[in-house]
Amino acid sequence: MFGGGSAMSIPRTMIPGLERASTSKLDAVLVSTARDALSWPSLDVDVHLPRLVQRVFGSRLFAATTRRRG
Repeated sequence: MFGGGSAMSIPRTMIPGLERASTSKLDAVLVSTARDALSWPSLDVDVHLPRLVQRVFGSRLFAATTRRRG
């Protein structure tokens, strides 16, 4: 969930390495101190959230969103 109360859902099939992971492995996620990355050490998967959003939703939406934030 974002600071403004909105949320986004991205299917795990769009993240290489998470497609067939068990629920217990998915639950073992770590959030970076900057809150811009997720890591699943047991699966050797790291995801930079701004890049993921850009890849999934496209660069125009990403650029518009980051411009609004300031």
